[in-house]
Amino acid sequence: MPTQQFHSTREAKEFLISRIVAEANRENIPLSEIERKMLYFSETDWTLPEIMQVNEEFDRDYDQDDYEKKIKNLIIRASKHDRKQSSDRYDAWLEAIRILQKEDHYILVIAQAAGLRPRGDQLRLLIAGLGAALAVLTYVALSSFISEKYGATFGKHLPPGADRVVFYSIVGICALLAYRSGWIPRG
Repeated sequence: MPTQQFHSTREAKEFLISRIVAEANRENIPLSEIERKMLYFSETDWTLPEIMQVNEEFDRDYDQDDYEKKIKNLIIRASKHDRKQSSDRYDAWLEAIRILQKEDHYILVIAQAAGLRPRGDQLRLLIAGLGAALAVLTYVALSSFISEKYGATFGKHLPPGADRVVFYSIVGICALLAYRSGWIPRG
């Protein structure tokens, strides 16, 4: 449980925005006033009083895809920086995102795209992937052993090719786990 406690969605949102702005300052990446204010955008929940005018100006003068990519990358680098500095601060990122999930916030969409994961999550995925790989090896070894020792084939009562379906399903699960854990680079 993070030591940082947010008493409202506003506090959680302001924490995330402060960390994004701090990272932009650290990297000397300019954030205009409109870009900063857009981090507060919400159609249904707490936001800045003039957000609709800000949104109109943003839609007129900015490329949304470029903006979201810029903010997403700032979130990724800021959260990595915070994770190295303090596990509590990184946990605060996750807690703030969790709190914002109860409502509709633009910053939440971008933060979710950044793919922040709880500490230890990649280790759990790696262990699951290794377990699935071990299952594949066990399947192959048992199939060969039973075939050679007893002349029987694995899956003899299954439709033709079903053993391949099982094998490739296990391989697919291993590949998915490797992708999700970051072992296979994302495009």
